[in-house]
Amino acid sequence: MKWGKKIGQRGFSNVELVIVIVIIGILANVAVLRFMSTRDSARIVTATHDVFLFKEALGLYEADHGAFPNLDRNAVRLLVDDLVNFDGQPYMTLPNGANFANFNYRAKSDGQSYLIEVVALDRNGTIIRGDPSRTWTAGGL
Repeated sequence: MKWGKKIGQRGFSNVELVIVIVIIGILANVAVLRFMSTRDSARIVTATHDVFLFKEALGLYEADHGAFPNLDRNAVRLLVDDLVNFDGQPYMTLPNGANFANFNYRAKSDGQSYLIEVVALDRNGTIIRGDPSRTWTAGGL
């Protein structure tokens, strides 16, 4: 009795199966990396949008009070609680969900400028900064 394929018998050899499994693995790896990249981009965009919301609220505060809040805050809740108009109404609500980490608001003593800094929840820990004139993204931590 001979080992191997008989004439007319159909099927795949082990080498062919291994090649197919390797190709499927490579394609799956590419798909996962693409998904992770897209998810990171979405997290950066969301964190940047939240910084724009803070900038809008600070702009409204400055228009009413003549200066930006002269304080330093390292928590979102603390800054949002400070951003109220003369009637005690807040200029903004808290952002939905945890879209960033390490929130910091630092004001210059003259009340004419500030810096907001957050860290996006992406794999690289992208830093997003905002001041009255612009918002920009720095590299990972």
